[in-house]
Amino acid sequence: RLLCTQLPTPETPMPISEEEFHHAVHVIRLQSGDPVEALDGNGYAVIAELHYQKKASTGVLKWIAPCPSKPPPLPLVVE
Repeated sequence: RLLCTQLPTPETPMPISEEEFHHAVHVIRLQSGDPVEALDGNGYAVIAELHYQKKASTGVLKWIAPCPSKPPPLPLVVE
């Protein structure tokens, strides 16, 4: 999972910031072409591919598909 400021759309790949790129490549260790669940922090998510050139300091997320919706959590009933 990768938290992003903006999500890519089918028509528009989205550049990621240097901070997001550093986290993706050096912390999560994603490779160019790897799929990732991209989240925007507002409840929206997509499946995207990370693309970057070697020795780059930034990359681009390309939209693959919407994230499958997750069922709501079960209600907790305390008696």
